[in-house]
Amino acid sequence: MKKFKDTDMQLLLGQVLRAGTVVSISVVFLGGILYLYRHGHTVAN
Repeated sequence: MKKFKDTDMQLLLGQVLRAGTVVSISVVFLGGILYLYRHGHTVAN
């Protein structure tokens, strides 16, 4: 069995952070599209 090294932890943490960033960008993008779909036709006062 291979020993778990610091570089392995760094790679794992990098992948987790990258995945979290992609998920958060996706949520914001989809939320923006949904907002524009529901409120994009309203006229400003």
